[in-house]
Amino acid sequence: MPRKIEKTEVCDHLLKWSVENLDTSAYLDGGSTRLTYRDFRTAMQSDDFIGSEPTIRSKWGMLSASGIISAPRSAKGAAVMYWDLLRISCTAEVACAVERYLENEKKQKNKKTHTEAIA
Repeated sequence: MPRKIEKTEVCDHLLKWSVENLDTSAYLDGGSTRLTYRDFRTAMQSDDFIGSEPTIRSKWGMLSASGIISAPRSAKGAAVMYWDLLRISCTAEVACAVERYLENEKKQKNKKTHTEAIA
C-alpha cells in the first residue's frame, strides 16, 4: 500500500524545485510569485516524487486550502504562491538552506553589479 505523502514533503519538494524554475526575487521579502498548475505538476513529477495525476490534484487542493497557493479564477490563469506561507510549511532545514542559497546568490549579483559599475 502506498504511503501518505505529507504536506511538509510536498512543500519541501516544491520549494527546492522553485529555486531553479520560478522567480524567487520576492522570496526573502515574503512576497509571492506566479505558479501555474502545469508548473506545479512538473515540480511534483520531478525526481519521480509524485507520478499520479489524482495525487497531484489532491496536493494542489491541499496547498490551496492552506492558503499557500491562491488558485486562479479560470482554468487558464496562473495561481499565486506565497513564499512566506510555503516557507513556514517546509522543514526548517530546507527553508534555511534555500534562504542561505538565495542570500548568497543576491550577494554575488551585487558584487558583480558593483564591479561592473566601477570598471
